[in-house]
Amino acid sequence: SLSIAAVNGVSAVVVSGEDAALERLVARCAEQEVRARRVEVDYASHSAQVEVVGAALMAELCGISPRSSGIAFVSTVTGGLLAGEELNGKYWFRNLRQTVRLDKAVRWCLEYGCGAFVEVSPHPALGAGIEQTVGEQAVVVPTLGRTAGGLARFWLSVGQLFVAGVGVDWSAVLAGCGCRRVGLPTYAFERKRFWLSPAVSGGDASVMGQTGAGHGLLGAVVEQPDSDAVVLTGRLSMSA
Repeated sequence: SLSIAAVNGVSAVVVSGEDAALERLVARCAEQEVRARRVEVDYASHSAQVEVVGAALMAELCGISPRSSGIAFVSTVTGGLLAGEELNGKYWFRNLRQTVRLDKAVRWCLEYGCGAFVEVSPHPALGAGIEQTVGEQAVVVPTLGRTAGGLARFWLSVGQLFVAGVGVDWSAVLAGCGCRRVGLPTYAFERKRFWLSPAVSGGDASVMGQTGAGHGLLGAVVEQPDSDAVVLTGRLSMSA
C-alpha cells in the first residue's frame, strides 16, 4: 500500500509505502511521461508503516514538556499556526505519521505577510516546492549546498535576502572582523536637463498636395475635389 507522504508544492508530491508498490508507481509514471524518482531512504515515514513502531515511539516521546514560544510556529501537520504548548509527544508522532502539508503551511505564511523563506539545511530539498506555491510573492533562499557548503555560500544567501528587502543585523554579521562602515561619495550628477527639442517642420507643403496658407496659425490648405470646401491644417506647440 502507498500513502501521500508530503505535498511540498503544486507538482512536488512525495509518496511513501512498500517497495514493490513504489516500483510499480515509478514505472507507471515513466510510461505516462511523469517525472518521478526514488528517494534514497530505508524507512517509510508518513505512511501506515509508522504504526508498527507507534507504541515504542510514543513511549519515547511522552516525556516531552512543550512550552510557549516567542516565535510564531506554523505547523506542516495542520497547515496553520500552533501554540508552543500543543507540541507534545502526540503531536510529534502525528508529525512522523501524517502527510506533510508544506504547501498549506507556506500559503498560511503568505497570508500572514511573510515575504521570504529560508531553507536551513545542508542541501536545498524543499525550495522548488515552496517556489511553486509562492510564485512572485516571496523570495526563496537556501543556506548551503552539496557543492557549496562553506561560509561563502551562506554569506551569498544573506546577501540575496538583503537585496530582496529583508533586514540584516550587520553589526552581528560583522562582529569581531574589524570591519567598519565607510561613507562613500555619491555620484557627481551634473543636474542638467535634457528635454527633447521639438521637431521643426521645414518641408514644402506642396509635395503632400497642400498649399501654404501664409497664416500665423494655419499652415496649409487642402482643397476638396468634390466641393468648394477646404481643409486648413496647422501646428500648435506648448514650447512657444
